[in-house]
Amino acid sequence: MTLNQKEKLLFSSEYNKGAVSHAYIVEGAKGVGKLDFALYAASVLMCERADKPCGVCPQCRKVLEKAHPDMWILGVEKACVVADARRIIKDAHLVPNDGEKKVYIIANADKMNRQTQNAMLKILEEPPAPVVFFLLTERKDMLLATVRSRCRTVALAGMEESEILDILRKKYPRKSEQTLAEVTRLCGRSIGEAEELLGKDSIAEMNRASEFVKSYFGDTDRYSLYVSVLKGKQKRESNQLFLALVHGAFADILRIKCGVARCNVLSVQDAAVYARKKTRRSIAACIKTVEEACAAIGANGNYTAVMSEMLIKLGTERNN
Repeated sequence: MTLNQKEKLLFSSEYNKGAVSHAYIVEGAKGVGKLDFALYAASVLMCERADKPCGVCPQCRKVLEKAHPDMWILGVEKACVVADARRIIKDAHLVPNDGEKKVYIIANADKMNRQTQNAMLKILEEPPAPVVFFLLTERKDMLLATVRSRCRTVALAGMEESEILDILRKKYPRKSEQTLAEVTRLCGRSIGEAEELLGKDSIAEMNRASEFVKSYFGDTDRYSLYVSVLKGKQKRESNQLFLALVHGAFADILRIKCGVARCNVLSVQDAAVYARKKTRRSIAACIKTVEEACAAIGANGNYTAVMSEMLIKLGTERNN
């Protein structure tokens, strides 16, 4: 089972036809395999053998080990800045050291500020013949229109849920089927995101969010509901995940209410039960309330204050 196989085969086909672009935007969710795709493409471009990529020749091995002198990977730890763009431009005009191509892979390209993106435009507009760029991003719309217009886009949709679940079952045999199924539903077709969600903190937040939604639509009194959310100090990342899961749960309920039988957080059966208890307007109001809390926590708001305000608003909707 090959990650993003269809997109990789399409790139190989473009190469064989002599139709490779000088620059690509590789767009996809976190953990969907953007860097994996870029390394595959670099292997195709660098490979010494006829059947590209062979994966075993010196060129391929250097690429896969991220040690090829003609391949740069930037932006992984921190976003590229203007100085990085200038270094790229200077290096791009030098002849390749060890092959026929030079490849520049820029991770988190959407995190580059306007000045850096504008600095990159010069090389994107007039790239030397051997140079190919791969701009990796979760959100192409965060790149300047002038940058987008000079690149070909590869959209990575991720794997089918059944494929992800099969991989997780084999790799994590000690995890319960329920946990693996929940993670598969939440991961947005991203195997990387699925594995991250299997962390202890993530599973705890999944359970916490599930219990909160169940209590909200159940008979739990308001005080107990507040205590269940506000007790104990949580890490900011955990709080953000909890709110994202609660938001996703309400979104599932609204989809079911609108006749769309698709859920990302809840099971379709649970969402249907909850949907019967609220109007569309009320569910939409809950979603807006959680979105406001997400934004406040993201802006370093005080957790107790933010969550208290959210719970008061949700409590008002609950009684409507």
